[in-house]
Amino acid sequence: MTVQGALGFGGLSLRSPPFRRLKKSDAQRRGCKRLTLSNESELLPILKYLWQDKCAADVGENLDILHELPVNWPVRDQGQIRGTCVAFAALSAVEAYRYWSGTAEDAEDFSEELLYALMRDKFDLNDHFPDLERDGEIIPGYEDLGASLLWQAGSALDAYGVSGEANLPYVYDQRGPAYFDQTYADAVASSQMIAVAGDREHTVVEMPTAQDRPADKISDSLRYLLSHKTPVCVSFPVLGRRQEFNEWTFPSGWTTGQIPDPSGPSAKLQDGRFDSGGGHSVCIVGYCADPNTEGDGWFLFRNSWGRRFGHASDFTTGFSYPLERGYGLISTAHVNTYCWEMMFLIPKEDI
Repeated sequence: MTVQGALGFGGLSLRSPPFRRLKKSDAQRRGCKRLTLSNESELLPILKYLWQDKCAADVGENLDILHELPVNWPVRDQGQIRGTCVAFAALSAVEAYRYWSGTAEDAEDFSEELLYALMRDKFDLNDHFPDLERDGEIIPGYEDLGASLLWQAGSALDAYGVSGEANLPYVYDQRGPAYFDQTYADAVASSQMIAVAGDREHTVVEMPTAQDRPADKISDSLRYLLSHKTPVCVSFPVLGRRQEFNEWTFPSGWTTGQIPDPSGPSAKLQDGRFDSGGGHSVCIVGYCADPNTEGDGWFLFRNSWGRRFGHASDFTTGFSYPLERGYGLISTAHVNTYCWEMMFLIPKEDI
């Protein structure tokens, strides 16, 4: 079984200055914080600075990090046509964070349709990054396949907040991968908006090329964020292909939820970028350690392909917890090698 049509898009290169304390400005104008690293930069010390954490730069023992997930929190389904995985991943992170932080006592369901409309209308990449054009398009698939970046989701969430799914339900029809309803974005003030978190704001880490990757392991930073009860949105290029399948839809991964590491010529770099057929975004909600190797393990992610993904996950062996349908596992090696973007909430700075 495979997924037909667009699967969404995780991100390509957006150049930004080194991390710095940003002065307060209009969130609806500037968007959320963006951080581009280099091979000389380490990500984990920056995260510890954001949390004002004075302890050593490591992440301690390699332990499972599996916070309780909300009860009656069914996995959402973006459908097989639209490229909206970024919006789904972002709202999964919002819903998990609000539950973990005690803001919400039960599972919540926010509108992906509204978030995607805000992303595309209020934070259109053509308007915010006119210098990004490459090969005739702002990012591959942006205009026709619904491609989007985590920066757009974080910016829309910080500027406008969220609204309940019942107010603006998701559209599964055949209007096209890049469809969004501009009237939703224009009427946002009347959509019963809720702030994500009063003391948190989003930041995005961008690492689309080998030169942008940090010197330390991305997996250590993910574990650190999870230890602070902070879910993380991550985006990956879709690389390995066997006939019509890729590493996300190959039968072994599709049925069990355990994503195999991509390999072969499709994983090579072209012009400093991963040669890919698109990308996919998911929400990291846990970590299962490898008891035999320090720092190795599997990250538990919440996908946006409904219960059809990982439909045989009940039979996955070798892990200390049952894997529910719609969730998956991705290795630390996969994350450290191929992650394109990360997005997470950080404590607001007093400036």
